[in-house]
Amino acid sequence: MSAWMRWRRLSKRERLTLLLAAALLTSTVLWRFAWLPLQWRSEAARAAQTELVALARQLANAPAQSTSRQAFTPEQLHASLIEAQIDVKRIDVSTGRAQLSLEGAAAALWPWLERLDSADLKLDTIKLAREGDRLRLIMAVSGLAPPD
Repeated sequence: MSAWMRWRRLSKRERLTLLLAAALLTSTVLWRFAWLPLQWRSEAARAAQTELVALARQLANAPAQSTSRQAFTPEQLHASLIEAQIDVKRIDVSTGRAQLSLEGAAAALWPWLERLDSADLKLDTIKLAREGDRLRLIMAVSGLAPPD
């Protein structure tokens, strides 16, 4: 017996009940596997954007330091990264210049960048990317003092 024949044998009330159950199941599946993940993703993106905007404002409003600055050597630069608990992915040092690839929590990276501001270093380039709950920072600085 075909499915159509079985469907036609059902009473009008049974058909309506089955249609309502199918509609409810479809809407529940769409809500759970389509709508909720989109909401979670947009909330996470909003939270990350809010954090980045707050950190950018914090950097923009950082007070200017006095002109008596102490030069960083490459060793001091590396030691400051370790002290700040920032993961060093790569450091390339050449005469007075360093290219860095770092990864860490925003709470560790921003104070470290402020510390660099107090040294006699010039920030040449900086790229910032979010990787999960951490930030990845690729930057080039110049003005390093010669090694001891």
